[in-house]
Amino acid sequence: CRTLPTIASVSSVLHGENGVSGAALSLPSVVGPGGVRQRIRESWSPEERRAFHEAADAVRALLREIG
Repeated sequence: CRTLPTIASVSSVLHGENGVSGAALSLPSVVGPGGVRQRIRESWSPEERRAFHEAADAVRALLREIG
């Protein structure tokens, strides 16, 4: 049985999406049997974008701490 892609909010390492790299954060994504196929682009307010970048900074800082 073939599994159809679905849309879900999943955490995966970002590689430049929304200006963020090197941190795993949740974003709405098209997910299939092999994992994330593509991320869905969203329109964010400046406040949402700032909060997203702050979350990425916090994740990267924690990763540095635990080494």
